[in-house]
Amino acid sequence: MNTRITTALVLAVLAVGAIDVAVHRPGPMTASVPLVAGDPASATEIHVRKLESDVVIRKTDGGWAIATPYRDRADPAFIDGLLAIGQRAPDAEVDRGHLEDYGLDAGSAIHVSIHGDTGELGAFDVGFDLEGGQTFLRLAGDRIVRAQVGGRAFFDRPLNGWRDPKLLPWAPSEIGTLHIDREPGFTLVREPTLGDDDAPLFGPWQRVEIPQAIDQPEANAFLAAVAGLRVLSVAGPSANTGVDDPILAIHVQSVEEGAKQILSFGRTDEGTFVRRNAEPTVYQVSPKVLDLALRSQDAWNDRTWGPPLVGTTEFFADGLRLKFQSGRWTYEGQPANDGAIVERLDLLSSLRVEQWLTGKKCPTGHLFAVSSPEKRRWIISENPPVVCDPDEPTRQGRLDPTVIRKLLARGSSVQP
Repeated sequence: MNTRITTALVLAVLAVGAIDVAVHRPGPMTASVPLVAGDPASATEIHVRKLESDVVIRKTDGGWAIATPYRDRADPAFIDGLLAIGQRAPDAEVDRGHLEDYGLDAGSAIHVSIHGDTGELGAFDVGFDLEGGQTFLRLAGDRIVRAQVGGRAFFDRPLNGWRDPKLLPWAPSEIGTLHIDREPGFTLVREPTLGDDDAPLFGPWQRVEIPQAIDQPEANAFLAAVAGLRVLSVAGPSANTGVDDPILAIHVQSVEEGAKQILSFGRTDEGTFVRRNAEPTVYQVSPKVLDLALRSQDAWNDRTWGPPLVGTTEFFADGLRLKFQSGRWTYEGQPANDGAIVERLDLLSSLRVEQWLTGKKCPTGHLFAVSSPEKRRWIISENPPVVCDPDEPTRQGRLDPTVIRKLLARGSSVQP
């Protein structure tokens, strides 16, 4: 090849490389001026526009809400994230090149603007991502910068991706009543009082229709599942959802001013679906809440074996009679293994059954007893895994085998 042609090609390649480096090389750090010049805390409206798609989110008395292209609660994670991003300064400025190289041309850029009562607080265009978590942005004055904004995907969402994925606007601590509308239906209620810091303190859950005590951990787990119910997807108009003839409905009432939301559940071969109040939109959700609500009434009964032990000073275990004297456990006047004894007493004090059983007599097992200040006894059977009250043999319950193994651990109660 002609030497001059070869030299020209080399110079051309070097020139292209130099242009690429000039366009993408790290520029000088910009002054610590935030992306949004105005105070994000004063924001009242957010616009996100890509091509012909325009999303408008407004601050209302009830929080941030989508105004266009549909009406619903906005995703609080997006709002909080965007307002935090607005307070950040860019990492570096980049030489202005071809906007399509950065994803900032008219066909690719996502335009974001934040507004307050007095007008626009700030705006920027979002382009392509770089390695290392940075994204190209175009700021006022056609400045091109690199910045940490959570990636392009944070702004480039599907149409339904702007909704709050939580179906209910309340945290568990803000809910006081759960009514399960089914046959037979029932209502769970807990009475709130105000604590020292005016935060609500709740009494135990009660079942209005049935006087039998309700299992508090089960009720709290159900509350957490309902309050945390999230949208998996929005059902299409032709989807078979079953919500027009719901299996059941859950009426959720907040503590403050008795505000209520109604969740109507349907289930088909296509999945589990829910409609909130009388809204036209139907959402696909996890089946967990519906499965919990469909359980039998007995599944809600209190599964606590007995009240906590208080002030125990005499304990019978492993065939040994142990006494609490002078601030520690002893056996025949000698120090015993406080840790092992306390662990077993704690297990017995908080014993919960997996299911209540009935029987005529206790199965063969290991005897545990306390005799001061109260007298209580337990028979713990390994096979089957059962606890039984020898003073009331028909009262039995199935235990978690893990709990039984801990109670019957062969670690010595005598060795200190």
